[in-house]
Amino acid sequence: MAENLAQGCPNASDDKGHRVVVGTIVDCNQTFFLTEELSPHAYLLTNIDRVQTFLGRKVRITGALQSPHVLTVETVDELH
Repeated sequence: MAENLAQGCPNASDDKGHRVVVGTIVDCNQTFFLTEELSPHAYLLTNIDRVQTFLGRKVRITGALQSPHVLTVETVDELH
């Protein structure tokens, strides 16, 4: 379901609160954020054990929005 959202649209969401966001993972004092590729927005990431290895890399994250700027990470795919 969420995989289909990512095709053709880098940042999308479905009716269940899942969001697919493309951006770069950054670290600020062991707090991880995803800076959105096509806008000035950033998301605070939870489940950081899934994202630490992608620090500084361009990724596509699928997750659930906990609030407008907090994303619980479900999957991470590195983009080249």
